[in-house]
Amino acid sequence: MKKRLRFKNMRYTKHLIGCLSIVLLIVYLLFSATYLDGVIDAWKEECVYSDYTEDMLHFFKYEGNQIAIPYMVGYRGFFYRADYLKEAGVEKVPETWDELLDACAKLKAWNPDIVPLALTGATNGIWHCFMSFAMSNGVGILDENMAPTSEPPAFKETIDLFQKLRENGYVAECVLGHDGAAAETLYYSGKAAFFFGSFGIKIFDYPEVAENSDVLACFKGPSGDAVGTVSFPDALVVFSQTKHPEESLKFVKWWAENTQPLFTEGGCWAYPAKASFFSGEVFADKVSQGVLNKVLPTAKTATWPIQGMFPGFSQINGEYIMNYAPQAALNGGMSTGDIAKKQAEMIQEALDNAAE
Repeated sequence: MKKRLRFKNMRYTKHLIGCLSIVLLIVYLLFSATYLDGVIDAWKEECVYSDYTEDMLHFFKYEGNQIAIPYMVGYRGFFYRADYLKEAGVEKVPETWDELLDACAKLKAWNPDIVPLALTGATNGIWHCFMSFAMSNGVGILDENMAPTSEPPAFKETIDLFQKLRENGYVAECVLGHDGAAAETLYYSGKAAFFFGSFGIKIFDYPEVAENSDVLACFKGPSGDAVGTVSFPDALVVFSQTKHPEESLKFVKWWAENTQPLFTEGGCWAYPAKASFFSGEVFADKVSQGVLNKVLPTAKTATWPIQGMFPGFSQINGEYIMNYAPQAALNGGMSTGDIAKKQAEMIQEALDNAAE
């Protein structure tokens, strides 16, 4: 199998075309990005527009205008051990929260040495996991009116879920000390049944684990109507200061349409933004196909249901503000209501700071 390695040679062009990540989006906007609506209009005429999810494209809108074009995405979701589920008497792969909790109970009874659910508790991976559950329960960071959603029932149900994971011993006792590598190692060493994180080919370094693993997105919550999992697209932006605006716009369009070699030959660590790029030997493995068929259709950007970036998200994301609710739930000692109230206050403070 031809494997992808981390791509280390990304270069910026000298004509102010930038590789845009969500953490720095607001900073880049201060430099006055050139609108890229013409690229979107051209793609609609050329039947390329449908190759992207609208949520992904809308993520890079600002005040109704397209200010960046996505080219790669970091998807989040679950690996699970199909053999462990079978041996524990779990008759089908869980699809809902209740089914997940039931599976965890059976796994724990079958083998107490197996951690049912391996999570990253010490870094931003914990809020990626938590918000994937929240999105599958129909709630994001904010609602459509730009108000924090931490105190409505759907968000509190997500906190309750994490409380149950801790109370029933379905996560590692030291989960709050686990960074991404620790949680990943727990799964790859065969000591966990489910693992939430980024999808990568490192799993193939562990043949037995890879052979018995499969991919899923998330689990539908009691108040949700569809599965959702958080994703993080990166994109290109053209700054208005460029001396060559026409050439820069053409380059961005060309780049987005011709980046497949980054993934098939350059070893780019993430996945392509264009669904049609999931082809060939590099994407024939079951992890890539699982991402294409199970995760990509359910992926939502971190600002969902808000279309586009909102003021304050840079602070929320950069300071890991959304870590609070899941970490507090996994730590214990606080009620769901108190956790929700504090989380809402932290989000509102970031929104207020952005408005000043």
